[in-house]
Amino acid sequence: GEVAFKSEAQQHSFNFPFQLCGQPEYSDPPESAQVLQVQVEPGDMVVCGTDGLFDNLFTEEIVAAVERSQKANKTPEECARDLAEQAMANASNSGKASPWSEEARAAGYYVGGGGGKMDDVTVIVARVLQESKL
Repeated sequence: GEVAFKSEAQQHSFNFPFQLCGQPEYSDPPESAQVLQVQVEPGDMVVCGTDGLFDNLFTEEIVAAVERSQKANKTPEECARDLAEQAMANASNSGKASPWSEEARAAGYYVGGGGGKMDDVTVIVARVLQESKL
């Protein structure tokens, strides 16, 4: 498998992602969100997630997990659960290199041998059934 499209992280600065919540004083306006259209084809897998997923799994790890799920004939829901569980496992492993630990180092923070970032993790996986624009 390969990644056909990956959006950029929406954050103000390192470790300060955009937020949506019910309290306007703590929330970014919904209008500040990216609006994207991506051409998809039947059989494509679409993975959407919060920073809890993408801070703790490298793109290659996500692709490998999706491929394993497809080979095992798992549903998109089961694939999403597997990705969330792997992200949480990485978040609690202080020795595991992660996208977050690499970005922390690049931003000038010392994070030792690596480690993920404990955070909420939300994952949605969908299989495209007919050609469309998302």
